[in-house]
Amino acid sequence: MNWKRLGIGIIIIVLLAAGGYWVYAQFLAPPADNSQNGPAGDQIAAEEVDLNIVSAEGQIVPLNDALLSFQLGGEIQEILA
Repeated sequence: MNWKRLGIGIIIIVLLAAGGYWVYAQFLAPPADNSQNGPAGDQIAAEEVDLNIVSAEGQIVPLNDALLSFQLGGEIQEILA
């Protein structure tokens, strides 16, 4: 490989990387949050909540499990009492 092809290849890679960054910055990147230091246009009032109420959901599961099935299939011939 000669130096001319290497230089052209590097230039193409740099141009592709710059183009990819431009496409990302223009179309795919989330919008910048510019309201950090400026006056707030839309102010949201804080909602007053009761701190003594907890809302939660979940499932109750047993601490230990037991396998309650036979390991072999078949018919029962006799039940001993």
